[in-house]
Amino acid sequence: MAQSIASPSSTTLSPKDPLFFTKAIDQKGFRINNNSSINEQQAWAMNYNRRLASRQLKLSQRHQVTAIQGMITEYHAQPVGTEDPQLLRNIVQAKQLLSAISIPTGAQALGAEFLHAQGWSKEAVAKQVQYQLPDQAAIEPATHLRTRARARTRARARSSTLALSFRPKTPTLTLDQTRALLQFVQSSPSTRRMPISQIPAALGLDCSERTITVALEKAGYNSQLAISRPEIDEKSRQLRLNFALKHVNWTVEEWASVLFYDEMRVHLTEQPQEVLVTRKLDEIAHPDCVNIEPVSPADCKNTNVYFAHLSGLTGVGPLLSYTRHSDGPLGPESWYRTIFPGFANWYKSHPLGSRFALSPDLPAHSRLTIKGAIQASHKFIVCLPSASPDLNPLTEIFGTIKVNLKADKANSLFGDVADYRIDDVVRDTWEGISKEHVSKLIASMPKRCQAVIDADGWYTHF
Repeated sequence: MAQSIASPSSTTLSPKDPLFFTKAIDQKGFRINNNSSINEQQAWAMNYNRRLASRQLKLSQRHQVTAIQGMITEYHAQPVGTEDPQLLRNIVQAKQLLSAISIPTGAQALGAEFLHAQGWSKEAVAKQVQYQLPDQAAIEPATHLRTRARARTRARARSSTLALSFRPKTPTLTLDQTRALLQFVQSSPSTRRMPISQIPAALGLDCSERTITVALEKAGYNSQLAISRPEIDEKSRQLRLNFALKHVNWTVEEWASVLFYDEMRVHLTEQPQEVLVTRKLDEIAHPDCVNIEPVSPADCKNTNVYFAHLSGLTGVGPLLSYTRHSDGPLGPESWYRTIFPGFANWYKSHPLGSRFALSPDLPAHSRLTIKGAIQASHKFIVCLPSASPDLNPLTEIFGTIKVNLKADKANSLFGDVADYRIDDVVRDTWEGISKEHVSKLIASMPKRCQAVIDADGWYTHF
């Protein structure tokens, strides 16, 4: 009698099965045969299974990791004045040991990236690849070690009560020193960016970093992220001011007829470094507090390039993308072949009375083609000034996309994000932009022009 054999695809997989990933990949059709090569998922699955033994050993030592974390937690609870150098060295060594033990294996890192790209949360991924999150491990310290550490803390506190009662107050700066501190911070872009820990030595003050921080906070200054903008020189400033004065009284209906185009690069590997500056909340657009954007490279190596279209008449247009791996080097010919057809169809879909916002900062791969197409169509042109992303509402949408990308990366277990996951986040954000939100962006154009006028052509908060 013939026996029926169940299809592998009909088998229900248990997430606790050590071969979960291998079987899941087989169900999706990723199989090894004599005539096919091993792809990335198959290689990862085999590597994952080979490392089961080492991970089991690591899990068996988890109580040691938890004990170390419990010791560190209790040591950190002690007053700063009672910490001795040897104790601090012990804490640092314990942290280093904990960090070394907690380093994920290559299989765990690749598995976490694979699951994160499917939309799994950080906690679900950590449970699946059997990696204990640091904050979760800290909740389960060894009970007997916690008790002993607390007893030591109470004993030290009782023995040093008299010494602590005579501890001097945190020193404060005099009025002259505070005035000199504020003048120093406001003096140049470099002093705005100077770490707080280096300011006492620069001013010749015998005080701590905390004293400087408190004095600055009382005056309203804090370390804040600097906004990134293209550099505005005197010529650009004058052009921006002239443009704003000319268009500040345009109606919302006039701005709704303007077609906006812009490009955004998303880094796939190294992210642009964030810059901290010491400033007040209302100094976000102060020239000394603005981080000057570097000129984008001509190619798109290690980046995805997105080409966005927007108008008040039709809302968001097509979001086209270009990747070096699939489309080759980015240049005028490749842009014309892959991107221009979508741009042309979107542009032609608008009535004759439409205007196109043409920026002189367009990259070389698209500048001449776009300018030629607009001139051939005999449509009106709104000539934007250079270094003016604040006069293009697409910049605000790009900011939202970058915030969502940063949040999604923070939700990954080890910070590794698959390329196609990045593309999904970008497109989901773009498709979520409603017509009402576009209308608000278009209606903000008079305010943007007024902000440029108020700043005398310099940077604005938009």
